[in-house]
Amino acid sequence: MNHFKMKLKRTLKRMIKKQNNKRLLFFVLVLTIIVSLLGIQFVISPETSAYLVSVKGQEVGYINSEDELLEIIDSVEQDLTLKYGAEATINQKFIKCEPVKGVDNEFSDEKSIYNALAQSENAYLKAWGIMVNGEKVVVLNNENKANQLLEAVKEHYLKKGSQYLYVGIKENVEVEFINVSSDELVDYDSALRYILTGTNEKQEYTVKNGECFWTIAQKFELSVEELAQANPKIKPEAIQIGQTINLVTAKPFFTVVSVEKAVVSEKIPYDFVYEKTDTLYEGEEKIKIQGVYGVKETNTKVTRENGKEVQVETLDSEIKEQPKKQTVLIGTKAIPSSLGTGALDSPTRGTVTSPFGRRWGRMHTGVDIANSRGTAIAAADGGIVSFAGWKGDYGLAVIISHGENRTTLYGHCQEILVKKGDKVDKGQIIAKMGDTGRTTGVHLHFEVRVNNVPQNPNKYIDY
Repeated sequence: MNHFKMKLKRTLKRMIKKQNNKRLLFFVLVLTIIVSLLGIQFVISPETSAYLVSVKGQEVGYINSEDELLEIIDSVEQDLTLKYGAEATINQKFIKCEPVKGVDNEFSDEKSIYNALAQSENAYLKAWGIMVNGEKVVVLNNENKANQLLEAVKEHYLKKGSQYLYVGIKENVEVEFINVSSDELVDYDSALRYILTGTNEKQEYTVKNGECFWTIAQKFELSVEELAQANPKIKPEAIQIGQTINLVTAKPFFTVVSVEKAVVSEKIPYDFVYEKTDTLYEGEEKIKIQGVYGVKETNTKVTRENGKEVQVETLDSEIKEQPKKQTVLIGTKAIPSSLGTGALDSPTRGTVTSPFGRRWGRMHTGVDIANSRGTAIAAADGGIVSFAGWKGDYGLAVIISHGENRTTLYGHCQEILVKKGDKVDKGQIIAKMGDTGRTTGVHLHFEVRVNNVPQNPNKYIDY
């Protein structure tokens, strides 16, 4: 009955403070009837000199009156409310306040009782939980923050400037008013990260000189695909030194579904027309008439889940511009013997790190020679530079035509020192070693091709 008495007395005291006389009168009347029916008697022994307060069966101190305990509870609730930003309530089921004799009534353990009640397990907070399919995921102290967080999760997967026909969440997600312990509350940023990644842990890494997605993935025992998933807004081939990337693969708690109306503009490739000319050397090419790409516009409806494309529906398409053919002059004049010797020398100094042949389940069409960045690369034989520039996974590359349908390729260069059409001598420096394109580090990828078919460089150079 002690807990029941305390609750009644506390409620009565609060009503008196609010001076709500009508409610007070009604409450006293109802209380009188209840007490009469239950036969409850409130008797305070004249011999009582103090009250012993226990929390969860543990004695925590003495007070002079029950009113003093109510004031301590009020003080704790106010302080916890201020601390957590959510209304706090002390669970009084675990509190006992019993009259005792023989204690100095001027003595009070108010501080000890306050500290005991202020423990998080003795209080619950009125907060807002984000529920996914009925399961509590995160709890915030403010309803507006909870709703803002849901909007922020949606926006995380949307592209600025896009036109969306629908944005929603696949699962059943609700914001509910619930009672929780203080240790369940999280701040807004932690809650957002937790919902997006499935963890509160923030793991980041700063890209160092010479690193790429492949080497970083190996370093942290991830696959390149997992690292790419953790960084959906970063192009793997475009990472830069000093850039910060995430190491945690996102495992979101729910699925944001977006339907975007998009106009896709694509190039229509132009055809090539070739004309032979004896004014150019074999392997040398020259554009006579520059080709022009056509333009095709397609209206599509793109459905994505958490930013990943799951369906594309074509609505209609229209060709805006027709392509125009490109005319290319092909050299037929024999390369002077003073340029091509017919024998190949190694194009650079270094260590062979990967030979010609199958590697990682695919064909490695050349030989990799590693050395420091900027190491000189020379022409393996004399000839005509038929290509100089960016070439996909090869990065910055040079191709030299040596006549008799034989070419050599030099990939992953840091810098190119020749241009297309240049005549180069055997041993002439044509580039500097680097790690551009798809590479695991600084090296030269060297290929020998006959009729455009890769040959083992060991047939021509002793490695």
